[in-house]
Amino acid sequence: MINTKPSCTDINESGLLHFEQAKNNILASIPVLQDIQQIPIEQGKGRCLAETIISPAQVPGHTNSAVDGYAIRASDLPATKTESTLQIQDTVLAGELYTETCLPGHCIRIMTGAPLPVGLDTVIMQEHCQLINKSSIRIDARHKAGQNVRQAGEDIQLGATVLTKGKILYPADIGLLASLGINEIKVTRKLRVAIAS
Repeated sequence: MINTKPSCTDINESGLLHFEQAKNNILASIPVLQDIQQIPIEQGKGRCLAETIISPAQVPGHTNSAVDGYAIRASDLPATKTESTLQIQDTVLAGELYTETCLPGHCIRIMTGAPLPVGLDTVIMQEHCQLINKSSIRIDARHKAGQNVRQAGEDIQLGATVLTKGKILYPADIGLLASLGINEIKVTRKLRVAIAS
């Protein structure tokens, strides 16, 4: 015979709330914290972002070399199982902008992070080049067009959402904000908690 008398394990007793419903009712009755503070990003760790952050810039800011090597035109790459010799026209260091036109059959010595000169679209790692008399290089056919190049905006596009409102900020987020040139952010005020006993 089945026991039909009320007991402490009855979960469907009339007038009682299920735990999830009770929790949702409590959460719905708590007002959202509206106090907003503007703080330096250095103070942002562990804080709740009060605004969505939109990227004010593209990252990287310009198309650049991912390696130390030689910037060339893809059209100067050798055909299958052959080699090409290119004259070294100049050198571009990281942070420098090269404005001259690279001549056909020539290359530009380039350092990691340096902006790619106009008209060049491929970088051959220096380890994959044979230097000839310090004035030219020889490359083989294993290379592909566009290799070792970081495109402008490849990591973050201008206008992209990078952090959303309500996110708790971690050190990596602070670094991201700094890399975008953002110095101050809006966060919600810290909660005040009192314990009475």
